[in-house]
Amino acid sequence: MALIDASYNLPILKIQDWPATKGLLTRASRCAAIYYPWLKVPNVPKTDSSTRRVPPSGHVAGAYAYNDLTFGVQRPPANIELGFITDVGQSVSDAQQGDLNESNINVIRAFPGRGIRIWGARSLASRDDSDWRFIHVRRLMSAIEETLERYSRWVVFRNNDRALRSSLKHSLEVMLQGIWAKGGLKGGKPAHAFFVKCDETNNPPQVIDRGQLICQIGVAIAAPMEFIIFEIRQAAAGAQVVEE
Repeated sequence: MALIDASYNLPILKIQDWPATKGLLTRASRCAAIYYPWLKVPNVPKTDSSTRRVPPSGHVAGAYAYNDLTFGVQRPPANIELGFITDVGQSVSDAQQGDLNESNINVIRAFPGRGIRIWGARSLASRDDSDWRFIHVRRLMSAIEETLERYSRWVVFRNNDRALRSSLKHSLEVMLQGIWAKGGLKGGKPAHAFFVKCDETNNPPQVIDRGQLICQIGVAIAAPMEFIIFEIRQAAAGAQVVEE
């Protein structure tokens, strides 16, 4: 994920349109998130008690790391208290928060008695790219794709026959079941959480002649039976992940 800081001291009325004016709303925006506002931190180099403002992405990156180590990448990196902060640079009301959330702007807010917390978990994905609206979906999918790519390297230079495809399908299902058992995928049972298709229907002779082996994988992250589908195409030149 790319963590994007808005311009310094940007007012609330302008932050909603800021990603569009900067040309950030592209297909790649599913891999980006923006946080607002800047944060007030102690001005350590000085001897007085003054503060200075810093962009939020550094603190947010630390919250991502804490979330991953404590709960796992499948959990949204939100409602996490940030440390080493004196205050937020701009207070945001509940009504303003609602408008910013609809614009996929993740607000950092100060709550009395609860500290300063990340109060948003959306990527910059466009409305017609809604499967990737939430940060944890993009990050978990990236983790799964990278793991599956490494997990399937043993098939390179093997004959693309029924036995190989069946063996690969089984090994990928075992790996995905492990992710499901840890809470990374939704569904009351594995059949509701994922599927793996690797047979002659997606490996016809023309695919085999190109030296490729294709596996289609679907995983349910947002809700049971709502699958995000992608393919792993393994060949001697390397693996390629194709998202749908």
